[in-house]
Amino acid sequence: MRAYPLQTIGFAIRIGIAAAIAGSAGVAAAQQASHVVGIGIGPIVALAVESDGSPLGPEGARTDRFHVTSNRDRARLVARLDRDLPPGVRLFVSAETDLVADPGERSVSSGRETILATRVARGVRKAQVLRLRVEGRADQTVRRTLSVGLVDPETGRASWQAVPVEIPAN
Repeated sequence: MRAYPLQTIGFAIRIGIAAAIAGSAGVAAAQQASHVVGIGIGPIVALAVESDGSPLGPEGARTDRFHVTSNRDRARLVARLDRDLPPGVRLFVSAETDLVADPGERSVSSGRETILATRVARGVRKAQVLRLRVEGRADQTVRRTLSVGLVDPETGRASWQAVPVEIPAN
């Protein structure tokens, strides 16, 4: 068995590592490829509602705020209750924002979906007004959940927010 000085072994190891690196670089250069990467942004329709959930007091009204983010034109702002209101009691909801072409007060007194606004424009709007108003009298306190949604007209996808509604007994 032949003995080698440590310096020679260290040099041989360094040469071996350098050759391995150079060889793998040559293989990598011979196997180059290119790829085209496309990045697409899908539909965005996002809605957030701020509500303190306070009862629709003696005036029968409350103002909440909503925020919209959308990269789609003509989205719909819709609302529905979890259950119908008692006979003689009606809830009116309006969305007041510069994003909609047809604002106005709409009756949302049943579990059916009601369109609050169509043609909601693309953009980001914060602190828009969502006004709730009640007409009629309830014999006992009525508690419902109002779901407000922003719906993409092409895909049907929606962003929903639950808003508590309490109508005190009169």
